[in-house]
Formats: sequence, structure tokens, C-alpha cells
Amino acid sequence: MLLKVYLKKKKITMLEFADRIDVHVSTVSRIVRGVVVPSRNTMARIFEETDGKVRPSDLVQFDQENRT
Repeated sequence: MLLKVYLKKKKITMLEFADRIDVHVSTVSRIVRGVVVPSRNTMARIFEETDGKVRPSDLVQFDQENRT
């Protein structure tokens, strides 16, 4: 499940979630928008905080158009 979907479904703000996983809200925003891939530590915290609903593979986005 995408983090964006999880947050919306659970009615959790990015700020609340950032506090729960001990990162800055801007980090959560960049992860949600797919601007950055979180560190392994952050991926693990997201996985734990979401009870496994958001998996590390959900946090890595591939640009299919630019693949050769």
C-alpha cells in the first residue's frame, strides 16, 4: 500500500506520522511524493508503524518510461 493511501485511510497527518517514525515532516512529504527513497532505517520504521501495510517495495518507485 502506498504511504499516501495509508495516511488518508487512517486519517493521519504527515506531521503526526513524522513524529511517530521520528523524522521531519518534510521527509515524509518527500517520501509520499516519491521525491526520495527513504533510508533502510526509515523504511523499517514505516513498516513497523503501519503494521506491515506499507512495505519497503511500496516506497521505491521506478520510472518505467525511462528504463532501457
